Amino acid sequence: MRLLAISLLLVLTACQASRHRPPHAAAPVGGAQARAGGNGGTTTGGETVGPGPTPVPGSASSGDPVLATYEGREIRASELGQWFLKTYRREALAALSKLIGLEIVQREADRIGLQCSEEHLTGKRKEVLDRLGRDAAVVYGIGTTVERYVALRYQQSVETHVRTLLESERQRWLFSRVIRLHALQTDRLELSMIVVSDRATADEVKSRLDQGADFGRVAERYSTHESKKHGGRLPALPKEALSPAVGRRASELSEGERTGILEVDDGRGHRQFEIIQLRKRLPGRSVTWDQARGEIEAGLREAPVDAAEWTAWYLRLERLYKVQVAGNL
Repeated sequence: MRLLAISLLLVLTACQASRHRPPHAAAPVGGAQARAGGNGGTTTGGETVGPGPTPVPGSASSGDPVLATYEGREIRASELGQWFLKTYRREALAALSKLIGLEIVQREADRIGLQCSEEHLTGKRKEVLDRLGRDAAVVYGIGTTVERYVALRYQQSVETHVRTLLESERQRWLFSRVIRLHALQTDRLELSMIVVSDRATADEVKSRLDQGADFGRVAERYSTHESKKHGGRLPALPKEALSPAVGRRASELSEGERTGILEVDDGRGHRQFEIIQLRKRLPGRSVTWDQARGEIEAGLREAPVDAAEWTAWYLRLERLYKVQVAGNL
């Protein structure tokens, strides 16, 4: 399951950088293979028995819609899904993770009575239309209408495109608040981490730390983890978001204490070496959304939910909701 979260983290990071909607459509559907045919007719035993109808993209057959045709050949959703799973496995896993995560978010939002207001979405709709207008002028020139720009660039109507973006915004609004509420209710650990790929470097890192070197500075110099930019500091994480070995050792530390060298599977079948320092323990609080709303909204204005925080939440929730993924993915 950690591979799902790693895949999700990679895709979310790229999506945040480009400010496009991350993939979260339904997982590709298995099933019937695409059917082949010819414009000249259907062949049975080598004999042409008559012309067949030209399929129309978008028509459905047992929930398996035709996505494209050429010379009578139908490309169905199931075939695209199978090809995508085979060719872009990591991206497919990330999309599946996103789908599962969004469904869990909606469930949690329903449970606590959390809804994104129409007022918020109305404001976002105006922002979206204004941005599309500016993009239209930049890409195709002043005087280009939003309708023309969206049709050329996205092959959609303005209403469909805006509705898609607003649904993405609604989901983002919900999961940011669900994640932060869960965080307040859950025991968390503030950790710093140094990750290296070989034992020799790990031994050198440990030696420097044993001699009194600053953990953050050593992380900046040696760590291969993205947290090195922040001196190895990680967001506050629940124990369940860590690999079992790391979570167990980290929970045993006193504040300010660090582990020795931990040999850990990185979730992709490779070994890496980690040294963890516990900065602070944050005990969970028994609070409701209404009680925590002001605190959460202020926190989101200061620091929005990032990909690492989403991944940590997903790793915890996949255990609580007993998420299982087919072994053939």
